[in-house]
Amino acid sequence: MKKVLVSLAVHEKPDVIKDQIKNFKFFLKNVVFILHVSKSYFDKYNIEELKGIEDVYINPENLITKWGNIVSTHISNYNYAKDNIKFDYILFHSSNDMLVRHGAYEYIIQHDAGYQLRKVNKNNVHWWPAFLAMKDFQLEQMKNEIGQTTLIASQLEGSFYKKEIMDKVIEIINLYYNETTSTSFYPKEEFYFSTLSSAVSDWSKIGKPIIFSEIHRFDRTLWNLKEIFRKINKWTFSKIFGWKLYFLFENLLNTVLFKSKFYKIKEKDIKKINNNDKKYLEKQNFLNDGSGFFQLYDISNLFGVKRVEREYNNRIRKYIRKLMKGL
Repeated sequence: MKKVLVSLAVHEKPDVIKDQIKNFKFFLKNVVFILHVSKSYFDKYNIEELKGIEDVYINPENLITKWGNIVSTHISNYNYAKDNIKFDYILFHSSNDMLVRHGAYEYIIQHDAGYQLRKVNKNNVHWWPAFLAMKDFQLEQMKNEIGQTTLIASQLEGSFYKKEIMDKVIEIINLYYNETTSTSFYPKEEFYFSTLSSAVSDWSKIGKPIIFSEIHRFDRTLWNLKEIFRKINKWTFSKIFGWKLYFLFENLLNTVLFKSKFYKIKEKDIKKINNNDKKYLEKQNFLNDGSGFFQLYDISNLFGVKRVEREYNNRIRKYIRKLMKGL
């Protein structure tokens, strides 16, 4: 059987980390784990709580982690794993992902890789990381080295790659990536792996990420509203007030929507995934960031969700544990 290595970056709550590991072992065949444990973990928790778990390897490097540099943890994980662990596929996840049904293993081994083919260009008017990625000098060097001209973005969670592909990708990244000299602060993990692997992959053998993410639901609503309000402003208030005041309104809109939590993962989402409700999932399968629509998922092959709060007794987490017990 093929061996699937799950790369995780963790920073808190050993009980939640072990809950996630147990969840993945239940739903995913022939899985092993590589954990990057953030330096901040040691401020509150004991690493001994994570040692001795079967099929779980702990990366000896402990980086300082924060939003915007998560790519460094997965690069570190891979560099350790390729020399110390036997595996055939690498599957990337966040510490707030949970699986909700069986079948991911069979889907993964049918493909060379699985990620979104989101082409990035100057028309990505709603997605600010795109502009920073286009200006990322280190990424540009990587693209030139591997012979890729197009930026391809994807969610990290639930994306996967054959080891032979990721070996080539990490080799290029190791040549040019230096976190200490990078002047760009954005989610690089959503660009580096997908862009570089797309140059060495057979696109007909690329699947999609196996995780349904609430983030896309938030973005879809926000961007649809921005399209409407920008058109209104263009033909009305901008003629008097210009655009500066309007963009302050957009920032407020973003904050209000985020605090509303309308987009959060619910039991309903999990039930729809388990029932393979194509009508429900298809409505959430495409996203337009200004440059055109792109596909997020293979809706018949979604096997988990993001985000599940990192609280052991979180309602959604408890619901998923009931699924594992057949309740």
